[in-house]
Amino acid sequence: MSPDDSDLIRRWERLGVESTKAAGLGSRLIARWGRPHRFYHGLEHLRGALDALERLGGGRLEAVAVFFHDSVWTLPSDPDHGADEARSADLARTWLVGALPAEQIEEVARLVMVTADHLPEAADPPGCRVSDADLAVLAAPWPRYAESVAGLRAEAGLAGPGTAEDWSALRRGQIAELLGRPWLYRVAPPAWETAARANLTRERDLLTIL
Repeated sequence: MSPDDSDLIRRWERLGVESTKAAGLGSRLIARWGRPHRFYHGLEHLRGALDALERLGGGRLEAVAVFFHDSVWTLPSDPDHGADEARSADLARTWLVGALPAEQIEEVARLVMVTADHLPEAADPPGCRVSDADLAVLAAPWPRYAESVAGLRAEAGLAGPGTAEDWSALRRGQIAELLGRPWLYRVAPPAWETAARANLTRERDLLTIL
């Protein structure tokens, strides 16, 4: 693990989710996030989501869920791609045994699954905060937003020469789905919604003129 990851270790340790049965859990988790194929779903995404959750007033179990929510992340070429959130939830159920009570482990797993579609019910404040935190980068300043999109493109295997048309088609579909939603955020400040829609629209317009 890189010394640069020590901030994440400290954040994990502050959650107090360790036991003799789950020793070194934070280090193992963060190592998964640092794997080289994670151009978007990597350590910066984890940091950003944790920072956003803090701004939204998230609690302990919500933070644990954020640490786990992309603990399994595969590339599109992987035959198991598409089940990553379910596998991340299952990893939480396995790794947290002995560190949290069973009902809290199941709540963490439930919150991880919220990030599969980002459609939490309004009556689910923890789910809303986790979902909003996971999508916080959509509302980031344009340079950070653009950097995150480049990471998504690399993970899609469409960052090389001759891939612009395929990427444009894929990404325009994703953007259309997001912009077609009545809301992107449930409990975040309204400014996040405005900034996210502006970023998505700007990206769509740039793709159109390629």
